[in-house]
Amino acid sequence: MIGRLEIWLRLTIEDIKFRIREIIRRYIRKLIEIAITDLDLMGSFNDIASSAAFERKYLSQAAHFKGRSQLFRYALGQVGNDSGLFLEFGVYKGDSINRLAALRPGAR
Repeated sequence: MIGRLEIWLRLTIEDIKFRIREIIRRYIRKLIEIAITDLDLMGSFNDIASSAAFERKYLSQAAHFKGRSQLFRYALGQVGNDSGLFLEFGVYKGDSINRLAALRPGAR
């Protein structure tokens, strides 16, 4: 009796595994079909690829900053003449202008 139950259980498990594999194969085939035939989706892939190519071509030598403080220090370091005005447009709460002012206390 135990032998028959064990055989039945093994066969049932194999059948379940087979059915699960078939379902996964169908979903993968459907996803591939959608990806290949969906022009909007393919356009999105092309957009991503062209953006990455643009970044590699034009932005590979761009400076990288970990935070705003580093960016502000770098930007103020690029200013050659300290006697002019420092302007910021689109001020919301004034956080960045206050940070810039703290980096150049004598400027106006």
